[in-house]
Amino acid sequence: MNDQFYEVQFGGPPIQVEVGGVPCPAQLAGPLPSVQFAPLSRNFCLGSVLLFVDAKTRFPVYLDGKPQRFDISGRPVVIRLVDRLRIVLLNEVPVPLVFGGPPVAINFMNSQHFLRYVDYIPDN
Repeated sequence: MNDQFYEVQFGGPPIQVEVGGVPCPAQLAGPLPSVQFAPLSRNFCLGSVLLFVDAKTRFPVYLDGKPQRFDISGRPVVIRLVDRLRIVLLNEVPVPLVFGGPPVAINFMNSQHFLRYVDYIPDN
């Protein structure tokens, strides 16, 4: 407000904000609202991220829940996002891959590989 940053929390104490030069109390009453995820529609794509394999190769992953294919060491892998995009399946095996988190080690074809999700970075 008025090019000023104010921090306020649900159920927290009131804060003073300035509106038109007049200090006013502001508060977010009540408990933190709960967020309900809607069932994933297979008709829409919510966007995309990049999946890096061994910090060398990158593949776009579309956030739509449909099976997608990429390669690790020349071998095909099918990635699928399930449970409202919260669980990543690689060849139907759950993998604890976290968007923006550190690389995750997986064993594939008797070799260790590292996977990581990052923001989509378009080529210039």
